Amino acid sequence: MCLRQIRSWEGLNLNPRPDAVEASIFPFPDSGQHRDKAGFTLIEVLVALVITGMVVTVFFQILSAGIRLEFASSQRTSEVVDLKQVFGTVISRDVREDGFEWQGEHHGGSWSLEIEQVETLKTHMDSEESLNLDSELYRYVFEYKSKDERAWTLVRYVQYEPDFFSEDFKSIHFH
Repeated sequence: MCLRQIRSWEGLNLNPRPDAVEASIFPFPDSGQHRDKAGFTLIEVLVALVITGMVVTVFFQILSAGIRLEFASSQRTSEVVDLKQVFGTVISRDVREDGFEWQGEHHGGSWSLEIEQVETLKTHMDSEESLNLDSELYRYVFEYKSKDERAWTLVRYVQYEPDFFSEDFKSIHFH
């Protein structure tokens, strides 16, 4: 060692003064003391990260559920539009024609049509008087099975004059 270094150490008072504050070698304050440094502890940061992670996870789960519902809704809406289009086309034709199709396929789905005669009351409920009905009521049942195997049923009631359908037609096509 150099003589100059030794002399500089000699001038140092290595014994603490009696009025000096005792300092800890640990950077964390004791339970009764306040911290002098601003900032967060590691535990506080970890707790904040866990809470933020949970909130972000819940947010993305809700977002993905919303996206799945929107996709399913758009598919179902598309099926309903196709269903109504096919039903409108089938109903607009005269079922009494020889070439009428009672079943078929559309966009990968299958459909069928049945007609049922609806029994109507011929008497008034409060009396035995006979009602003179100048029409007959029929139920058109349109069943559609989509390419996803989802089944749809549309029912439409149609009123016709008596003898609109011949007895031969009724015996062949009505159940």
